[in-house]
Amino acid sequence: MARILEYFVGGGADKGDLLSKVVGSTNNIRDGALYHRSVELSTPVQTEYAGHEDEAQILVSIQSALKRGDTVNLTGHSWGGGAAIRIAQKLKQQGQSVNILITLDPVSLLPLTSPVGARIWVNVYQQQTLVDAIATVPVVGNAVAGIASAFSAPFADDASDTVATLGGQLGYQNKANINKETSLGHSDSRSMYKLALAALQAKGERSY
Repeated sequence: MARILEYFVGGGADKGDLLSKVVGSTNNIRDGALYHRSVELSTPVQTEYAGHEDEAQILVSIQSALKRGDTVNLTGHSWGGGAAIRIAQKLKQQGQSVNILITLDPVSLLPLTSPVGARIWVNVYQQQTLVDAIATVPVVGNAVAGIASAFSAPFADDASDTVATLGGQLGYQNKANINKETSLGHSDSRSMYKLALAALQAKGERSY
């Protein structure tokens, strides 16, 4: 029997990556966006929780689900957003696609510009600053932005914003069907996810 599945992919220190071994797992997307989907909404969706470090395993699992005829949605936050884009790019190369791709302030050290395999892509991103723009330059830009962010960190409302800038926030994505700019803090995956769902509903999307 076909199912509706949604994979939630966390960012740095979210689940079980190397950073989480040092600072502890934050379970950000599990306790934020995934909680909203599985507890606060009534839509019958089977959820899977993973970290960005599980990218290869997620791809294989989605490929298997699509072959069974399941409807698959993919939501990624921070580095998990970058991983979600890469997964959708690989699916496109193989002639497959997820139903809906949602990226919540995605972060990647390198720009991700190839077409993605998704029927609809919703990208929610933080308002960009000059420092964020510098961070989009691979390697050198991240280093310069990291130094600039370090000076601003003691005054930041949300320390996760500084970390995201260092990692390279992807910002507006011209290949996304819907882009939503927000002033929400980078760590607020729940509110960003709700913003993405509201954008889908405003476009008349009923399959979600």
